[in-house]
Amino acid sequence: MKEIIYTNLDRVKTLVASISIGCKYVKDINHKLVPYKGAAKCCGLDRFPDQSQINRFLRRFDLSNIRELDYIFEQLLCSHGLWRSEQQIDIDFDCSGIVVHGKTYQLARKGYFPRKRSSRGYQLSLASTFNVPFKEILSLHLDPGNTYVDTRFWDAIYQAAEILGDIDRIGLVRADSASGTGPNIEALIDHHISFLIKGNNCRTAQNFAKRLSHPDWMPIDYFVRIADMHDQRITNCCYPVRVIVVETISPKGRKKYSHLYSDQEDEPEALYQSYNERQSIESIIKEETYGLCIKSLRTRKYLGILTFVYFVTMTYNLLSLFRYHVLRDTQLESMSTIDLTNKLMDIPAKMRSEDGRLFLTFPENHDLCKKYFSSIKQNL
Repeated sequence: MKEIIYTNLDRVKTLVASISIGCKYVKDINHKLVPYKGAAKCCGLDRFPDQSQINRFLRRFDLSNIRELDYIFEQLLCSHGLWRSEQQIDIDFDCSGIVVHGKTYQLARKGYFPRKRSSRGYQLSLASTFNVPFKEILSLHLDPGNTYVDTRFWDAIYQAAEILGDIDRIGLVRADSASGTGPNIEALIDHHISFLIKGNNCRTAQNFAKRLSHPDWMPIDYFVRIADMHDQRITNCCYPVRVIVVETISPKGRKKYSHLYSDQEDEPEALYQSYNERQSIESIIKEETYGLCIKSLRTRKYLGILTFVYFVTMTYNLLSLFRYHVLRDTQLESMSTIDLTNKLMDIPAKMRSEDGRLFLTFPENHDLCKKYFSSIKQNL
């Protein structure tokens, strides 16, 4: 790329800054970043590039650039990741569809998009940590919409293992029913990886439930009860696997069955609660979708979209570091990414420089500022 005024690093800073402050579209850079020269100086720029610079930047990525970007993504996690404080890293895996409108998006295909039948788009697969103070994304893949969601399960595990340094550092793997197949369970046992995964066939759960009597069930609440069937043989798996059957009753009295596979020795209620906590990965996808505005893909070129997704993911991990180092032990610690980008980042501040040091002055009456600084005073 020709570098007339801005370097590629300047464009990277601008793109990450635009994602951090919740720019829904690339054109928002022109009025949410470009006018603020003080913020640009904090990033080592005289002023931020406008949207046309970022558009061209994304469109010109090729496969070699993607490989470089993937290397940078891994190095950031290896050098600054919060996961380094833990010996065993537990991983959540999930997929989500990104729907596009228009026929000119490269490699966009019709696929499974809940409540959006006949839509076209992409499948985004993510693997994240869940036993560290603030979650981080260790793996991402973007595929055409007609890609089966289980395709990237092992790719995600191997990529996470590469970042962690050894597959033995992976503790527990949680995943939804798309990954709950016999071959996957058998491979996890062969690799000595603990797992808590939902079975992929509800008919199998119904057949298990038929073998249960009333004393076998354990009530969780008025609408849910579970039963531990211990080790059972499942299809396409040569090992017996612990099975927990879940019965859910709708307000109309209709019963629905599902089942969990696990090698854990915990109580069945604890395993059921642990699997429900797996919604964290779904919240990450939701936060990326709405908090970091991933729905607006910035370009229609596939490699450009993949590039944008990489920057969104890296920005999410950087915001996790921000939560850990700046917001930890304050009233803003549990703030969602949506509130972080749309509210906290919009707080106006005055900037001054003295003796090479940067000072920021925040408004005293702002609600978020009050919560933050009152927590700082209490900790002191």
